[in-house]
Amino acid sequence: MRNISTTPDSDQNLPEILGQLKSVFRKTYKGQEQHESGDMVDDISNLPDCILHQILSFIPTKEVVKTSILSTRWKNLWASAPNIDFDDGLLYAKTVDGRCRPEHTIVRFPDDASTEKLFSGCPFLEELVLLDCYLVNLNNIVICSSTLKSLTIHDLPYFGEFDDTSGCNIKIDAVNLTCFKYFGNLLNDILVNNALSLVDAFIHIPIPQERETEVTYRAIDLLKQLRYVVSLRISNRIMESLIFADNMVHYSPVFSNLRHLVLTMESGKYPFGGLMDLLYFCPILQSISLLEGFEHHMCLGENDPILILVPICMLSCLKIVTFKNFHSNDSEIYFLKCILKYACVLERMDIVWSKTRLPDLKKQAQARTELETIRRSSTACHVKFS
Repeated sequence: MRNISTTPDSDQNLPEILGQLKSVFRKTYKGQEQHESGDMVDDISNLPDCILHQILSFIPTKEVVKTSILSTRWKNLWASAPNIDFDDGLLYAKTVDGRCRPEHTIVRFPDDASTEKLFSGCPFLEELVLLDCYLVNLNNIVICSSTLKSLTIHDLPYFGEFDDTSGCNIKIDAVNLTCFKYFGNLLNDILVNNALSLVDAFIHIPIPQERETEVTYRAIDLLKQLRYVVSLRISNRIMESLIFADNMVHYSPVFSNLRHLVLTMESGKYPFGGLMDLLYFCPILQSISLLEGFEHHMCLGENDPILILVPICMLSCLKIVTFKNFHSNDSEIYFLKCILKYACVLERMDIVWSKTRLPDLKKQAQARTELETIRRSSTACHVKFS
């Protein structure tokens, strides 16, 4: 094997180094003599820690720990690896005889304190992902970190045998958190403290078949805790929660920093009503994006109560509107015409046609003419179709 250069202009890339390192592991684990791979171990071992850590970041944690047996140089290196990956999927692997593991052997922490100890033992933690994490045997999880910048929680269980929906309390105290993502059915109570630095948040909640009231108030509580966010991506379920709440004024927070709002799913009448309600609490909002447009049965028209009151952000701050999956239906046209009519500082409206196989070209031309020729509050606004 040729020598590995650590200079920036080296043609030796990390994937190739990784392949060489894996080759070392395979030979070592098969019990082959050390002299067969000794030169390879020495070449890699001579690299500085920062390069070795980068190499280890490409390898599953289970394999990273195994490197401790290679030599004295590697004995403690794994403990300072930049990534840790706890793969609970291994717990569901089949046994040798092909049968599934019994339930009592399952994804379990001994007590609540064990999780807090785990996270407090990572003093430089910057990114944490709880992926498909079924939080059994726990009442409280505390994630306290002054260095944590990105947190993703994915609790959409897909193992049919898990019927317990009691959930647990997840408390997050991360003053420097800038990115928060949540995907799930809100089976757990989530408390985000001191999210003063939050820049991006993405909340995706599928439409549940039951637990509607519980999900509604948990969704609104989660929104309250993210009220300082700058850019927010949300699904329809959040919008519907705002409608189903008994009194919107008492439940919705004021998003004093929110500048960019994205709706990720097709909007029906209820989610759209929730969106319009939410806009009243976004005083400095600058852009709105509807990534999937309206549902086909959406019905809006003149004097529709949803559009009677115009949010203050639309009158004074809104600069960019993006409407994708545009079918040139009457409701879509009416909504966009209302924005053009009232948005005083609007700079750009981007409209993306729906990718249907047989578009109605005549209908598209009529919609384009209506939107391009309507009298606008903002003379600087440019309407773009693509």
